[in-house]
Amino acid sequence: MKIGFLGFGKMAKAIAYGLLQSNSSYQLYCYDIHPNTFSDFEQKNLIKIIPNLQAIEEECDILIFSVKPKDLKDVVTSCKGYDTKHYISIAAGISTKKIHEWNSHIKNLSRVMPNLGAFAKHSVSAIFSSNQETLNLTKSIFDNLGITILIDNEELMHAITGLSGSGPAYVFLFLQAMIEAGIREGLSYELSYQASLHTILGSVKALWENNQKNQTLTHPADWIKNVTSPGGTTIEGLVELEKNHFKYAIYNAIHQATNKSKELGK
Repeated sequence: MKIGFLGFGKMAKAIAYGLLQSNSSYQLYCYDIHPNTFSDFEQKNLIKIIPNLQAIEEECDILIFSVKPKDLKDVVTSCKGYDTKHYISIAAGISTKKIHEWNSHIKNLSRVMPNLGAFAKHSVSAIFSSNQETLNLTKSIFDNLGITILIDNEELMHAITGLSGSGPAYVFLFLQAMIEAGIREGLSYELSYQASLHTILGSVKALWENNQKNQTLTHPADWIKNVTSPGGTTIEGLVELEKNHFKYAIYNAIHQATNKSKELGK
């Protein structure tokens, strides 16, 4: 099956690289108005570059709209819209209804919000479609990249965008802060980097493996108790985080990102 990317930015690259790692039988094609977006690796390794939008739409079975939201309308209206082909949009904030309004010939349509974890086959990909065949096909593609979540109310895609779509940036910022804090306390950059990165990785992996073993969703607070001793160092750190509204900052970051997704769709 031939998959074509209309736009080849960071998220499209993450999906393409994830599919290449999955040893799937998909043939990958891409078109981007900026030729310099393609690296030597992409030009030499299994991703065929197509010179124009019309050619890639004719060639591929599945088209992924992977341009920025502000450019999506131009791309959608330039498509012919084939009944035999399936279209997937990963543009933040733009509803399937809006895409149908822009081009009524596009029938088989789904909307996906993946995230940067696709590079490592650990994406969270939320999927919405009112077309069952397209929904199943889309899920089969994104199952190769991590976990897939089927959304039956498209409005919830805004919350997914604010949470897992934007979430990697929050995690990287937390990692950066931990590294810099370690340096402040006298650790070298290399030592602080390794300690911070593997603290996050090990903590999440321990929780995930526990959940897999016990077939449950253990509350993170239960694991906080495992690290916190009466009168110890950890509780002092937690008090400071609480004092500085750490959790509220996360709540509000996701809330504001969700609202921005809604604005993009207007």
